[in-house]
Amino acid sequence: MKERDMAVANGFSKLSDAHELARGAAAIREFLPMIEGQDEEGQLPEGSARGVKHVLAAIDARVLDLLTEAEEELLNAANPAALTAAALVEITGKEE
Repeated sequence: MKERDMAVANGFSKLSDAHELARGAAAIREFLPMIEGQDEEGQLPEGSARGVKHVLAAIDARVLDLLTEAEEELLNAANPAALTAAALVEITGKEE
């Protein structure tokens, strides 16, 4: 596989990873109000909500890092012809 094809495949892989992390963080955020309530009521160890918020901040930072890395990979391969059939196979796992 050509270097440009690998850059495109890596860029899309990083975008996919960022998307999955962001989806996971969104799911955790849905439960944050419940965690905060249970933390305040003493049903969870003290500081549990704060710990969850720190984890979410770390996930957010990693998502931004992955998006930046993906952008760099894709800009380096910014030739529209770079997305060849080989790169599509690498990205999708399917041959057309």
